[in-house]
Amino acid sequence: MTTAGYRPRLIQGDGLLGDDEGAPYDHLIATCSVRSTPPAWLRQVRPGGTILTTVSGWLYGSGLVRLTVGENGTATGTFLPGTVSFMIARPHAPRPR
Repeated sequence: MTTAGYRPRLIQGDGLLGDDEGAPYDHLIATCSVRSTPPAWLRQVRPGGTILTTVSGWLYGSGLVRLTVGENGTATGTFLPGTVSFMIARPHAPRPR
């Protein structure tokens, strides 16, 4: 146990699938960018909770977005100012030309 009273645990797996065991979460912070919000994240963050992630497009444009999860399993939010530089999740990367 840490001084702050939390017990961190290491999860090895695909972050796009989230972690059902610890859900529901108040907040989710993704350190990779995605083209769309993974459904597992929407299921695992409680209504009223937030998702902070980078959304990327096909031409390597990206923006940081803060989403609030609704009661109906959707999320809405706004893009935040500034620049971001997280790598894109492999399944969300553009296909080779």
